[in-house]
Amino acid sequence: MLTGVIPQSGRMCYAALSRLGAIAGEDLSATIELLEHSKLNATANLGAAHNYLRGLQEQGYPLTIRPDRQRAQRPYRPVFLGMDIQLGGVDVRIEGDEPHNCSSLIRLSEADFAITGLDELLATMQPYLGGNARVVTRWGNFNYGLSTLTDVRVAGSANLKYADEATGRAFQDFVGFFVMGNKESRQEYDNLETVLASGKRVYVKGRYEGVVLNAFPRIKTMPVRNVEDAVQADKHGVGIEIVHSGRTARRKGLVVYGAPLFLSEGLLVVDYGEYQRNPELQKAALSLQPQGFFSDERLSNFVDWYLFLEKNLGSNWINPPDIATMFSGSTPNVGLRPYTLESRGWKPSDDLPPDKRLAEKEFIMAQEQKLNYLCFSRSLRTLQDELAATGASPEKVARQLAEALPDECQRLAAAGVSPTEFVSALLGA
Repeated sequence: MLTGVIPQSGRMCYAALSRLGAIAGEDLSATIELLEHSKLNATANLGAAHNYLRGLQEQGYPLTIRPDRQRAQRPYRPVFLGMDIQLGGVDVRIEGDEPHNCSSLIRLSEADFAITGLDELLATMQPYLGGNARVVTRWGNFNYGLSTLTDVRVAGSANLKYADEATGRAFQDFVGFFVMGNKESRQEYDNLETVLASGKRVYVKGRYEGVVLNAFPRIKTMPVRNVEDAVQADKHGVGIEIVHSGRTARRKGLVVYGAPLFLSEGLLVVDYGEYQRNPELQKAALSLQPQGFFSDERLSNFVDWYLFLEKNLGSNWINPPDIATMFSGSTPNVGLRPYTLESRGWKPSDDLPPDKRLAEKEFIMAQEQKLNYLCFSRSLRTLQDELAATGASPEKVARQLAEALPDECQRLAAAGVSPTEFVSALLGA
């Protein structure tokens, strides 16, 4: 039997269970719903926690209790324990564990695969990246950046989805590690690295302090439990925090600057050595259908999230990056190239023949153009709907669209489509 590990609680746990259940043909919605509301049943009384757990286990829920270390009183709460399912016709034990243990268990040969975020992967794998830790800001070049021998490899994105409570829409679980500041002292920073190395106090969560220090060795970090509250209380302080929807930052009067330093999402991480030897692990991994970094589905999902974040943050996003920079980061040339489950070591080769190297470059350029096109077209559709709702004529809507989106029109031109042609087609003219 194979062993896979997922976070024992939190949004990634719920999304992973939802995806695993769909693939295995099992309805796990009741378990997921109970876990989503488990904080409401947390208690510092160990006896009461055991009594509550006993009732859940008698009903067949695959749960246990653990202390919630993210809360000051560390109450006990129900978390996911484990279950046996089939993936690709293979028997698999899925176990729950602390998020930072997911990849560690692969490294210790105690699990075959895991679903975990790039943030947790970076926090536990820094020694294996060495000097490359600074440039691994997207999972697409994690395998390429490994400088010390290890079998921990990213097979691809797990394509996990979260339902946004406010809109009811499902978004892929992208999150950005942004530099944020107090709105009262907002500045137009041109270079975030200069800010981070300026001697300013930078608030970070303790679990990510090592990742930040490796990437920015001159930074002056201050570990705190809640970054947003610390920045809110310090008028001139800045912090580095995860942003998913942007609503919390805006509600607390905070601004985020530029592009995220790191971009994380749920990943399928596999013991590559075992994968090469074990046909059953190959079948199970294939059944999970890991997304490639440049896959069409991932590009489409990324555009949805980017526009969602842009709308929620509004003017609280200072110097927002274009979508290509947001997607690839500042070091796209360092190993950020396509690979598949058939690629050696699950990383790009630096020794491709000239024709294959050219084909790879052309593919990446085409996907970047597609990213720009999707972003423009969806922005245009949203604005069209807003303008049409005012009762404006199609001609007036087309004129207002062209005036309102000059930058997007330039992106469209880069994709080889004339803005006039696109607006005409969109409006049915």
